[in-house]
Amino acid sequence: MEKLLTDAGMQTEIIPFIISVFSRSNGLESQQRGRPPIPSGLHRASRYPFAASIELTDVRSERLLTARTTNLSLFGCYVYTTGPFLVGTKVSLRILHGGASFAAFGKVVYSKPDSGMGITFTEIESSAQVILEKWLASLRTE
Repeated sequence: MEKLLTDAGMQTEIIPFIISVFSRSNGLESQQRGRPPIPSGLHRASRYPFAASIELTDVRSERLLTARTTNLSLFGCYVYTTGPFLVGTKVSLRILHGGASFAAFGKVVYSKPDSGMGITFTEIESSAQVILEKWLASLRTE
């Protein structure tokens, strides 16, 4: 991680951000709607606070997990759960929000016990992409 930060030339910007994230008491107070995007220094796209129901299924074991998202981007989301899947787990997922349903396939790219997991979307149908883009557009204007 230290080499990555040094190579990216962002060490002075990212370390204070990481410290502030880990020093919060519950980690969810900034996840309210209408707040600015979460800094995207470590992500491909801006992430926006986004609370919604999510159902994930491990495609190999068929284990079903129902949880809540805490943020959303064009390429993935963060899922708050005390029982996250392991890194590398391939999942099918469905996010329910505002009467709409977004379905996709994804992969766990970050997992922390008793905290949650980061999911990257790996396959999205065009009709689901439209829903995702509408949600993100509304989050940008709130």
